[in-house]
Amino acid sequence: MFDWLKKRLQAPSVRLGDDSVYSTAEATLEALVNVIRVTISKGQAVSVVTPFEDSVGDIVSALARHGITATRLSRNAREASNPDAVPVASYADVALLLSGARGAVVMLQFNRHPLRAHDEAIERALSAQDPTSRLRVFMPMNDGLLTRFGSLGEVFQKLGIAANECVESGMVTRAIETAQRKIAAKVLDEKAAPSFALWCERNL
Repeated sequence: MFDWLKKRLQAPSVRLGDDSVYSTAEATLEALVNVIRVTISKGQAVSVVTPFEDSVGDIVSALARHGITATRLSRNAREASNPDAVPVASYADVALLLSGARGAVVMLQFNRHPLRAHDEAIERALSAQDPTSRLRVFMPMNDGLLTRFGSLGEVFQKLGIAANECVESGMVTRAIETAQRKIAAKVLDEKAAPSFALWCERNL
């Protein structure tokens, strides 16, 4: 009865829509790589953002393993410019990423921030860059936001989601938003952090 929620992994086109949630981090990265390849094949520039600084290096390394050259953008450690590389930045460095953009931006987001307000700030920045910019969010089911505050684990088990499948559904997106609202209710004075684990330690 849940077959309508399931979508086989393929080389999807980049579009606005519900979050794409995969059963593992490896499957999530594979899907991210597929979308990057499709976007580049269309002659479009693409970039990747992630909420926390500690994930940037992991994404750059993962892309390299799949034959995609990526550049880590950071105010603290900026790599040599490579116009053919896919830029990867944390939320804190999105302004740096967008400063070199011309026109509409195709942005792929790996994971969500614990606070929805930060995700919405990224969306506003993209809109200010160009109203036709596009954003797509990729998340693994075992992301800390979902395992600590969400309730998708049982849903995925019931659905029998395999590593090569994902769920794209308004129900899933709303569940993520609910988890973020639970966290926001507990945070009175947010303290920045370079990783999800440290952020939780400092704020919850």
